[in-house]
Amino acid sequence: MIKKRRHHYVWRHYLRPWATSEKIWCLREGKIFNSNLMGVAQERDFYKIKKLTNDELEFVRKLIKSPYSKEDAELNEGWLKMFQMPFELEGAFKKNQPNNDKINDLINTQIHNFEEDFHSQIESEGIAHLDALLSRDTSFYDETKNRMSFLFFISLQYLRTKKIQKNVGNSVASICPINFENIWPVLRHVYATQIAKSIYMQKDKYRLILLINQTGAPLITCDQPIINTYAVESGITEEVDKLEFYYPLSKDLAILVTEEIKYSKSKSYFLNFEDVVNYNKAIKTCSNEQIFSSCRESLEYFCL
Repeated sequence: MIKKRRHHYVWRHYLRPWATSEKIWCLREGKIFNSNLMGVAQERDFYKIKKLTNDELEFVRKLIKSPYSKEDAELNEGWLKMFQMPFELEGAFKKNQPNNDKINDLINTQIHNFEEDFHSQIESEGIAHLDALLSRDTSFYDETKNRMSFLFFISLQYLRTKKIQKNVGNSVASICPINFENIWPVLRHVYATQIAKSIYMQKDKYRLILLINQTGAPLITCDQPIINTYAVESGITEEVDKLEFYYPLSKDLAILVTEEIKYSKSKSYFLNFEDVVNYNKAIKTCSNEQIFSSCRESLEYFCL
């Protein structure tokens, strides 16, 4: 088993529609360059999980139980147990075979790979949904199992990024008595599940809308590829009580998961140039370190 150290917090398959021969235009620190997909939106050991202390376990359990129904609390507890499983195995093996270097190396590799591999599994399940959307087919969303799978997928893509981790950590720093980065891997999956469930339970209210761009001006994306349009003004640093997911899928196509009444009469909407400008501005505002496009000129026009 190979230990994975380069962890991508934005899915490479997602970025491919903007790429040519696996290379994508990127803006970082005011400089535009053409990069291989392997070299963007990644950080060494970003998804390496941590063994939680007793205080951290107690704090997490309070967060994942008190606001939720018994059923949801049990579901949330399942995430906590899953993310601590490698450390339980580590403890058992060290107790029985403390000097077995081969087993210790395997467990250490699993700790490095655990969440990265789980994201890969979720991404594999999401490929069919993205491919359908890129073909402008939303019919999968009408089927119960597919709708829930897709909503969990996009909720997790929203929460898995470096930007969200940093912003949530900063927002709770003054009230969080423990190391936030240790507990966030569990919490992002808990919250992704609850966001997906909330949208799903309001299925008559929230709609999946295709945003079709035929203006010739490319839609751009970034290292925070899914944004809540209601949180753009705060740069997703403040809590808001409404949700509308915007998710660009290529230079010519994006989606909304929205409750806005103006989208209730059709499953698709054609963007005008002003729409493209506004959505690209929102992506720029919500980006963390990197903004991506299919061409240099669009990054120069929209971001510099």
